[in-house]
Amino acid sequence: MPKQEEPLNEISLNAQAGKSNVLMCESKLKYCKENTASTTDVYESLDQISSTLKDKRTTMRRKVEISAHFSSLHKSVKLGHMINFWKILNRYHLMFVVKLFNYDDPRTAQEEILHLYNETNFFPISNLHELLLSDFNVCNEGYLSTLKILAMQAILKLKSCSDYEQTLLQVFSHDDRYLLRDTNLKIHTVVKLLLNFYSVSPLYKVLFGLKFVQYVNQYNLRIGDYIKNMDILSFERQLLRYVPKQSMTIYKLHLNSIYMQYSKHRQTPEKMMLSDILPFSARESFQDILQLIDTQDVQQKLLAFETADLIRLTNESLKYLELRKVLNLLRTVWFILRHDFPRSNRSKATFSDKTLIFINTKLSELHGMENDVMDLLKTLYEHCIDNRDQKRLNNVINTMFNCSVVLKKYGLLELAARMEVSNYYIFKEAKLIRPILKKFEKFISFSQIRKQASELFSLIFNINFTLNEPTFVSLQQFCQTVFGSIFVKLKLHNYVSFPNCSEIMLALLYSNATNIQVPLDSWSPTTRMLYSCLSGIFNLNTTEIINSSCSRGHMLQKYEFLIKTAYCFNVEMSKHSSMNLALITKNYMDKWVNPLVTSADSISPLEIETLRLLLQYLKFNNLDKILIDLLDLLRAKGDFYACIATDIEFYRCSALVDLKMSNDLKLMKNIISERTSIFNLKLEPLLNVLRLRLKLFSWEDDYSGFEKLFIHKLPLSRPELLDVDNKTKLPASKYLRVILFNIDLLGVASRLHISNGQMREAIIEAKKALKLSVCLLKKIDKISQRSRLDLILLLTFAYMNLIKSYVFVGISRDCEYYIKEFSKVICDLGEPNVVFISLHFLYQYYKLTEQTDLAITVLKRENKTFNFIDGESNIWGLTLFLYDNEEYEKVTDCLRIFFGDELQKTFLLRYWELEMGHAVNTFECLPKYRGKNDINRVNSMYRQVMQQLGSDPFFKSMFDSIIAIPSCKDLPGEGKSIFQTPSKRFLNPNVNSSPRSSSMTPRGKHVKQKFDRTAAINNLENLKKFIENMELGSLKNHELSRLASFYSLTISLLSSICPQKVTTKNLTDNLALSDLPKCLPLFYDKVFSEINHEIYSNFHILPMRLVPVPISTEKEKLLHLQESFGKCNQSFNVISIDVCPINGSLLINKLESKSGKMICLRVPLDRTYTRDLDCHRTTFYEAKKELMYVIQESNATTSVEVTSAITTKEERRSWWETRYDLDRRLELLMNTIEHYWFNGLKGIFSPKVLSIELLEEFGLKFNEILHQNLPSRRHFGNPSMFTQIDHWILELMLQLNPQDEHFGFMLEDLLYFVFDILLFQGEENAYDEIDFGVIHIQLEEQIRKFRVQLFEVQEVCHTFLVIGNECHLFPWEKLTFMDSLSVSRVPSFGYLHDLLQRFDYNLFPEVSLNGNISMILNPHGDLSRTETRFSCQFSQIAREKKESRLLMNSKPGESIFLQMLISSNVFVYLGHGGGEQYTRLKEIKKCSSIAPSLLLGCSSAAMRYFKNLESTGTAYAYLIGGCPLVLGNLWDVTDKDIDKFSDSVFDKINFFQANNEISDGRNLTLAVSSSRDVCHLKYLNGAAPVVYGLPMKFF
Repeated sequence: MPKQEEPLNEISLNAQAGKSNVLMCESKLKYCKENTASTTDVYESLDQISSTLKDKRTTMRRKVEISAHFSSLHKSVKLGHMINFWKILNRYHLMFVVKLFNYDDPRTAQEEILHLYNETNFFPISNLHELLLSDFNVCNEGYLSTLKILAMQAILKLKSCSDYEQTLLQVFSHDDRYLLRDTNLKIHTVVKLLLNFYSVSPLYKVLFGLKFVQYVNQYNLRIGDYIKNMDILSFERQLLRYVPKQSMTIYKLHLNSIYMQYSKHRQTPEKMMLSDILPFSARESFQDILQLIDTQDVQQKLLAFETADLIRLTNESLKYLELRKVLNLLRTVWFILRHDFPRSNRSKATFSDKTLIFINTKLSELHGMENDVMDLLKTLYEHCIDNRDQKRLNNVINTMFNCSVVLKKYGLLELAARMEVSNYYIFKEAKLIRPILKKFEKFISFSQIRKQASELFSLIFNINFTLNEPTFVSLQQFCQTVFGSIFVKLKLHNYVSFPNCSEIMLALLYSNATNIQVPLDSWSPTTRMLYSCLSGIFNLNTTEIINSSCSRGHMLQKYEFLIKTAYCFNVEMSKHSSMNLALITKNYMDKWVNPLVTSADSISPLEIETLRLLLQYLKFNNLDKILIDLLDLLRAKGDFYACIATDIEFYRCSALVDLKMSNDLKLMKNIISERTSIFNLKLEPLLNVLRLRLKLFSWEDDYSGFEKLFIHKLPLSRPELLDVDNKTKLPASKYLRVILFNIDLLGVASRLHISNGQMREAIIEAKKALKLSVCLLKKIDKISQRSRLDLILLLTFAYMNLIKSYVFVGISRDCEYYIKEFSKVICDLGEPNVVFISLHFLYQYYKLTEQTDLAITVLKRENKTFNFIDGESNIWGLTLFLYDNEEYEKVTDCLRIFFGDELQKTFLLRYWELEMGHAVNTFECLPKYRGKNDINRVNSMYRQVMQQLGSDPFFKSMFDSIIAIPSCKDLPGEGKSIFQTPSKRFLNPNVNSSPRSSSMTPRGKHVKQKFDRTAAINNLENLKKFIENMELGSLKNHELSRLASFYSLTISLLSSICPQKVTTKNLTDNLALSDLPKCLPLFYDKVFSEINHEIYSNFHILPMRLVPVPISTEKEKLLHLQESFGKCNQSFNVISIDVCPINGSLLINKLESKSGKMICLRVPLDRTYTRDLDCHRTTFYEAKKELMYVIQESNATTSVEVTSAITTKEERRSWWETRYDLDRRLELLMNTIEHYWFNGLKGIFSPKVLSIELLEEFGLKFNEILHQNLPSRRHFGNPSMFTQIDHWILELMLQLNPQDEHFGFMLEDLLYFVFDILLFQGEENAYDEIDFGVIHIQLEEQIRKFRVQLFEVQEVCHTFLVIGNECHLFPWEKLTFMDSLSVSRVPSFGYLHDLLQRFDYNLFPEVSLNGNISMILNPHGDLSRTETRFSCQFSQIAREKKESRLLMNSKPGESIFLQMLISSNVFVYLGHGGGEQYTRLKEIKKCSSIAPSLLLGCSSAAMRYFKNLESTGTAYAYLIGGCPLVLGNLWDVTDKDIDKFSDSVFDKINFFQANNEISDGRNLTLAVSSSRDVCHLKYLNGAAPVVYGLPMKFF
């Protein structure tokens, strides 16, 4: 793994590691008011104003100051969005106006009237005309009628009635709009004012008088309260005297409207008639409007027409007039019609529609007439407002917008926008908001200048527009949800302070525009915190701002604690910290959620988002217990948190899963399973429900439930949730949630496929999940915090899941690739808890693969990262930390403290017991952990047996003895009773008589033995049966390997104590079980190599098919190996060499193809040392360490850097001395292995096959020798009554050569082997009392006699070596007893079975050298000597042998390299390595057939060791790809020696022989064996070449 950055490099933490942040200390959370910034207290200010207004002199002296103070208060109210305080402030302002009237200052009062109106309305006014004609709307409905009354009083007091006559007439003519809209109107005051206007207005007395009579009748007023000594009739008769003599336009314009309203409420015969009050000249009429167009007083003349006639004649005249005149005529006509009564009828409505249609059809012709159009549409707009006709009002606004688009006039667009806003203000209907906003999107889109767009936006983004949203909840929804789409259209790059906005509105708005720098200094601290929470920008003085206080009446005052909590939480999260998370959560629960009155208000979007993020962050940091407490409290609040009910359920389920609360999860599953209709939910809640189901399915390994819901139902009901290509065009935020859901879905599917035994599908789903995660990772800076946290977790688990899948089947190469990728990703995660979990995962992986240096490095970083985790609340992180640091007792202690009385509810304690190797009660163990529990139970049972055996002095020596199956033959009768050893005579140790020291000699036992032989047999038998009945499919490959070791040891021990308990079937089972961990990774490696990028063409979930599990099919194949190998015509032996991971002994299994006989050996490597403490002792791991040192040093000396630096003779001499020394060390190591490890067992590798008759005859002699010399037999019966040693052990003796200098040492080894067998069968002999010298002499004599007959015996043709994981590096073939044999390696028995089956059980397939030979020579161009040596012969082959190819001094492309491999008879590679630099090994594995390959480069056959995972290397890739034979080197070699070796091999297989020369087939394996010694360094270079595969013959 490359050097990594510190895991927390990207995390900036202000607080010291492991300590609480000063920010969240209890003393800082009091939110006291001390040292707060000074804020305007509106209530105190109003009290001061009220006191001032009580005194006339003070009021008049300070009126300007008071007005300014009101301006300041209005500003504060707006900034703080104090809508609830607005009415109070307006009331005080009205009080000020009244006081000004009372103190005889009507002019100032008039100014304050306008002041008050402009402070509270978005559209400002400049005079009382505009005030009187202003509409009642949401901004002024509480005070406008009063303000209008005060304005009328001001007009009277200032004696300016004549200036306002027309305005007043319009007000009273349209009093239903301008006055009577207020139900609380002070009608008495209005009537009095009306009489005042009647008295001072000579021209319009009739109109004011009629309105007075109307109100008296309409409101049942007593006329005597207003006019003394006069009734209604008298007043009406008096009005007739004031009828104008000549027609006046204004009079006539308003007369009809006022009279009709008067008539409506004065329904008596005595009422006045309209004809009575019409001026005489007004009664004339005209027949043709065209005649009037260019005349003076057009409006007055048009008033003479009846409404119907006016509309009809106008319609007829339109086609005869030019466009400008038409517009002027229509404007005049509509001005008249607006004041006509009744105001709404069908003819007017139809005429309105025709007018708008006319304008829309003439749009392109209206250039230069924009003002005329604007005036006409304004009049139509006022008409629609008068009649409250919203439908046609919208048509008018749409027409105005059309004009602005076609005529490209901003004034028209602005007017349309103003009309739209006024429409909302007046009608105050919430349903209007969305249509208005849709229109404003268009308005802003069509505005060409950014400033104009901002002006339009400010029409709807102001405090007045939000008056219908009185709470923070509704305001946040309004600002963020509604304005988001419009604000984006502005495309602002700089901050714009929109007028008439509260700071809260600006904070809510700009929180979405994080690219704009917002000046926060003018905002209150609470608003600044709100902005920071929403925007994610935390650049405030946290300590100062957290202790500030919100001003009284401020909208955020009620939510101050929530905002501060959200701010503290967001600060914590921005620092990637969780140290204060528990404290923040507890404060939130105690001070906000607990006191919450759920009926008071609805939950705010701020709290929803904060709460969702808090729940996610608690889960993200594994604060599961606090998370459950919070969720239970939220659930107790009933419907208040109903909007996040699915979030609550999901996170509760997640926390329960993490805490492994199995009973609570069962209860939750029962509740959830009752819900059937989930697919009608909205996207976010549905995703929560589905992810919850995923959690439960994953927890229970319920692949059938998963398939039913996610494979069958979901694609039909909600296909958009599986649409990772977004063909359904979901919005970006929703599409992102769908992608994250699919990553989670694929991850769970992968895990369920593993539990279902479908490893190919598991890998595919895991790769898909990782692909989606990595793609999203590239855009992590552009996604929300919630999505970011989800992605980090899903990405982490995607890597872990994929690596775990490869670990499950034991494939190391892919594990290493993804581990390195994962290591790089960890550095950029930036989240301590996830980094910690990832480092824990890496640490466990490096321990599993025995990469000790990396494991130590990672553990240090893991421990450093733990300092940034709240271990007090994060029980998962704490237990991981303690476990990795091997503080196992503390793991259970901290669990008991953490859970207290609830410990029994969680499986977490049992989980850690399993991880620590303990077995738990089967009934308490969850199904998904039963495999782990079974392994632990096997380990426990084995330890129990070992303790039992170790307690007996006789059987204790079994651990130092060779144990074999079979070791002896069954006896014919019951003569195998256990014999008591005779009393031991204490003799001095004698080398000749007893090399085993007396301390190692079994003693005679007391009659009452502590050791219970029967119990030991029963325990071993129970262990054997338990292993045989285990379900293997749920075990990881390394667990399967460990189980195989236990089974091998178990049957070995059982066979030694009681051979009858171990059958041939048990040997077969042992072979199959031990081979499964070797052949399964090869099987899966081949399967996985065929997975390519096509899997990413769609991300649909693969079906959960019930298919035969490979482990079952492979096991079945292995159980019939004897039968399969027997089909081969040539005989061969298959010998496996492995080391026992439990006790370090060598495990040797031998299978003879012809006889089908199987032998199982457990060989203690220090057995000679236990017999003689002065003897040499080398354990397996010591030998391996020495070998690795030699190879590393050798590789270092062959590197280009070293060899190219040699320039002098001294340096060359030094280099050769180093090489010779390494060669001698390797030779010494191999001699030690041969002499002390194998010793007398060398014959097991011998190709000689001795006849049964010969062995029977030798056996009789051997038994006679034993009967003569063993105390246990000497005085009892005859030899046939005693234990008979198996023939294969006798065969080992006959394989020993008396001429060998180590013959005595080897024979002694076999004698102890035999005596130990007898001992364990009950023949207890004190070894000190055995005369080994006599036995040695007698036995040697017999061996010499019988060896004469060995020259005529048959020999097996070949020996296959199945090398165990840890043994690959050893050059076993260089051992002297194998040096001349035909030997090749195969990965497993199962692989050999498939290979022989592929070649029709032909042991020596023929390879033609006549042509089609592919050769690559020196492709890198730096092996000049190799090129010189072979270039001529290779070139000749390429020329003379058909279809042969030579690529020399040129790097092959991948396609060329693969083509050479696939299409040739033979492939020869002389370059660096095995060609893996020119083609990916994955591509080689994909091949179905590869030519026999001679890979003569450095380390071409080297296997990388990963302890519990299967080794990997180039040679294995060739074998997986279908290559029947691979020749390669175990380590780096020098070119000169390996060239000599290669030349020798080529010569021996007649590789360079011409086609016209006839040659017999040459066995490559024999050629390799006989060519090793041509190397100058016979071990350092000569031992490196090995052959994998079949011993093919080259013709």
